[in-house]
Amino acid sequence: MRLQNTMKTMLKSGPFLVLASFVACGGGGSSSNNSGGTSSNPNAATKIAYTNPTPAAGQWALMKDAASTDTHLILDLVSPTDAVSGFGVGFTINAPTSVTWSKVSGSDATLIQNTAYTLGTVSPQLIKGVSKTGNLIAGVYQKGLATTAVPHPGAVAKIALDLSSGASKTASVTLTVNVSQELQVSGMQNITILPGAIALQ
Repeated sequence: MRLQNTMKTMLKSGPFLVLASFVACGGGGSSSNNSGGTSSNPNAATKIAYTNPTPAAGQWALMKDAASTDTHLILDLVSPTDAVSGFGVGFTINAPTSVTWSKVSGSDATLIQNTAYTLGTVSPQLIKGVSKTGNLIAGVYQKGLATTAVPHPGAVAKIALDLSSGASKTASVTLTVNVSQELQVSGMQNITILPGAIALQ
């Protein structure tokens, strides 16, 4: 009954508070890869190097996807190796101007790609990601009271960053997770998302 009440409330008011503002905020971010640095500027970066984090028990992690390129970094949001299962996640992550939030694939409708949740075929689907002043505000949730929670561990979503044109090799790049929550059987719960280390080369 508690889960049903939570789901009903979400379907009325939005699955995650930031999702309520997504439509009003509109799009954001680019859908194509940036070229990065140019040969005319020896200090301009041409590659995003990423070192995967080492999450502790209960921590989520942003892990580099094998489809990443030098200028288009794809990150898999991987759930922890505990027994908790969930119905969706939402988060806000800040990045500096030397990188830009981007669609994982140019054909995607928004700045987050679902890989685990059952979104259903009836619109609207509860998935949205927008970029506002360096912040990726994103969420993806299952819809309907009869859906089955997604077991952990596993990758549940993908996000991406492009190298900004003219970014310097000396630029400091730190991803800061400001808000992160998962919808669990017990309701919305705060989670910890651990980013890796980024260096521009």
